[in-house]
Amino acid sequence: MATAQSQTRTSTTPTQGETRTGARPARPRKLFLNLPVRDLKRSMDFFGKLGFQFNPQFTNDQGACMLVGEDAYAMLLTEPFFRTFTRRDIADTGRVSEGLYALSCESRAEVDQLDPKAIPA
Repeated sequence: MATAQSQTRTSTTPTQGETRTGARPARPRKLFLNLPVRDLKRSMDFFGKLGFQFNPQFTNDQGACMLVGEDAYAMLLTEPFFRTFTRRDIADTGRVSEGLYALSCESRAEVDQLDPKAIPA
């Protein structure tokens, strides 16, 4: 008599839509990263040169909604506007690290294309 054995997945890497615990989130989450900027126009010009676009519906003289991915946005907020959301000091990035941020690229070639755009911008 043959017995059926269930297949057990041994990989610790979650499959698409799965978390490390194996549970699927009820719905995908959106990410809104809020960043203080000293000069909003200059920041938008910089990221625009790197190929990022902005949602005009959520962009004004106090902030800009930069589209990072399908469900990820970076909110570039002027320092005075950013201060309305926190009582803490804004990091002086000339002296301390505010954070480390990384964005994925499809290939090394894409990284090499972005580098010469980012340095002069």
